[in-house]
Amino acid sequence: MAVLRYNMFIFLYPLGVWGEMRIANDYIKRNASTLSIQQIQIIRVIQAIILFGTFCLYIHMFRMRSKHFSSLKF
Repeated sequence: MAVLRYNMFIFLYPLGVWGEMRIANDYIKRNASTLSIQQIQIIRVIQAIILFGTFCLYIHMFRMRSKHFSSLKF
Protein backbone atom coordinates (compact mmCIF):
# COMPACT_ATOMS: atom_id res chain seq x y z
CA MET A 1 0.00 0.00 0.00
CA ALA A 2 2.83 2.39 0.73
CA VAL A 3 4.15 1.98 -2.78
CA LEU A 4 0.78 3.10 -4.17
CA ARG A 5 0.62 6.00 -1.75
CA TYR A 6 4.04 7.32 -2.68
CA ASN A 7 3.52 6.88 -6.42
CA MET A 8 -0.13 7.74 -7.06
CA PHE A 9 0.12 11.18 -5.49
CA ILE A 10 2.24 12.25 -8.48
CA PHE A 11 -0.90 12.04 -10.62
CA LEU A 12 -3.67 12.52 -8.09
CA TYR A 13 -2.48 15.76 -6.41
CA PRO A 14 -2.44 17.81 -9.64
CA LEU A 15 -5.73 16.25 -10.71
CA GLY A 16 -7.36 17.24 -7.42
CA VAL A 17 -6.01 20.78 -7.58
CA TRP A 18 -7.16 21.12 -11.17
CA GLY A 19 -10.65 20.01 -10.08
CA GLU A 20 -10.75 22.52 -7.23
CA MET A 21 -9.64 25.36 -9.50
CA ARG A 22 -12.17 24.39 -12.15
CA ILE A 23 -15.01 24.32 -9.63
CA ALA A 24 -14.06 27.77 -8.32
CA ASN A 25 -13.76 29.19 -11.84
CA ASP A 26 -17.10 27.68 -12.88
CA TYR A 27 -18.70 29.17 -9.78
CA ILE A 28 -17.35 32.60 -10.69
CA LYS A 29 -18.58 32.27 -14.30
CA ARG A 30 -22.07 31.16 -13.29
CA ASN A 31 -22.48 33.82 -10.63
CA ALA A 32 -20.52 36.69 -12.17
CA SER A 33 -23.54 38.96 -12.23
CA THR A 34 -24.26 38.52 -8.52
CA LEU A 35 -20.69 38.47 -7.17
CA SER A 36 -18.94 41.66 -6.22
CA ILE A 37 -15.37 42.41 -7.27
CA GLN A 38 -14.24 41.85 -3.66
CA GLN A 39 -15.82 38.40 -3.55
CA ILE A 40 -14.12 37.42 -6.80
CA GLN A 41 -10.80 38.71 -5.48
CA ILE A 42 -11.22 36.68 -2.28
CA ILE A 43 -11.82 33.54 -4.34
CA ARG A 44 -8.70 34.29 -6.41
CA VAL A 45 -6.61 34.79 -3.26
CA ILE A 46 -7.86 31.49 -1.89
CA GLN A 47 -6.94 29.83 -5.19
CA ALA A 48 -3.43 31.28 -4.96
CA ILE A 49 -3.08 30.00 -1.40
CA ILE A 50 -4.25 26.55 -2.51
CA LEU A 51 -1.70 26.51 -5.33
CA PHE A 52 1.14 27.53 -3.02
CA GLY A 53 0.05 25.00 -0.40
CA THR A 54 -0.19 22.27 -2.99
CA PHE A 55 3.32 23.00 -4.18
CA CYS A 56 4.60 22.72 -0.59
CA LEU A 57 2.71 19.45 -0.03
CA TYR A 58 3.92 18.09 -3.36
CA ILE A 59 7.55 18.76 -2.43
CA HIS A 60 6.96 17.24 1.01
CA MET A 61 5.52 14.08 -0.54
CA PHE A 62 8.50 13.75 -2.87
CA ARG A 63 10.82 13.99 0.13
CA MET A 64 8.78 11.40 2.03
CA ARG A 65 8.78 9.20 -1.06
CA SER A 66 12.58 9.38 -1.28
CA LYS A 67 12.92 8.66 2.41
CA HIS A 68 10.51 5.72 2.22
CA PHE A 69 12.11 4.12 -0.83
CA SER A 70 15.65 4.63 0.46
CA SER A 71 14.74 2.63 3.59
CA LEU A 72 13.32 -0.28 1.59
CA LYS A 73 15.56 -3.21 0.89
CA PHE A 74 14.85 -5.05 -2.32
